[in-house]
Amino acid sequence: MSSDWNSPKWKTADPPVSPRKGRKTYDISEESPNSGTKCVRCNHTIEKGQQRVGIQCKRDIGRVSYKPWMPRYYHTDCISKSCKRKLVFKKENPRKKVKVGDVANTTSSGNRRYLLTATKSAQLRKDLRLMRSLLAEAHHIPLDEEYKVFPNKSLDQIVDRLPTNLEDLKTCWGIKEKRARYYGQQILQIVSKYLDQKTLDNPQATPAQKEEQSSDDEVEFVKELSVEEIVSNRIRELKASGQLIVL
Repeated sequence: MSSDWNSPKWKTADPPVSPRKGRKTYDISEESPNSGTKCVRCNHTIEKGQQRVGIQCKRDIGRVSYKPWMPRYYHTDCISKSCKRKLVFKKENPRKKVKVGDVANTTSSGNRRYLLTATKSAQLRKDLRLMRSLLAEAHHIPLDEEYKVFPNKSLDQIVDRLPTNLEDLKTCWGIKEKRARYYGQQILQIVSKYLDQKTLDNPQATPAQKEEQSSDDEVEFVKELSVEEIVSNRIRELKASGQLIVL
């Protein structure tokens, strides 16, 4: 690329464009914020609000305080299509911030972990791991191969998404028809122990408010089956029906 600011190459429809590799200064495509610039090619003013293209030009300057790269502006019609294809624009990847008011509109496949406190999320994870260990033992699966029951990634997504039905559960990674058929109801039964009606009715409650509700939740929690009982009942049902458990 020519670094000569006054080179005739800049006054053509195909001005020089810096190579894409190693770019730190990017070309510009925007609406002109004012009428203070002129098109390098036609020398006419680029009016305020008019679309313009800024092609970065490297200047040979002796002063360190000056910017070595400066854009040279053009009307979009004053440069060729081949030149436009060479331009390099910065790719914006903004992180979407989820507002508290938008949380209730999360889809079934979205993250619903906000419904639980950190303590309850950790306990749910322990219960799911215990369930997996008990099932692996029933299948005579070694401890280091428990992932065959359901992988860690599936476990993580169950904790994050907190499914309330089989369709929600199937959106979790690795939980397809077979796993959902054999263990879906048991997974949902464990998750439901943490999704009390107060939490579902008030999904925007703060962690402190959710902790205040925990006193009522504990009474219901004691009445429900333990993880061991849930798993043993399921194994008993499968054996009684004569179904082979093949993962």
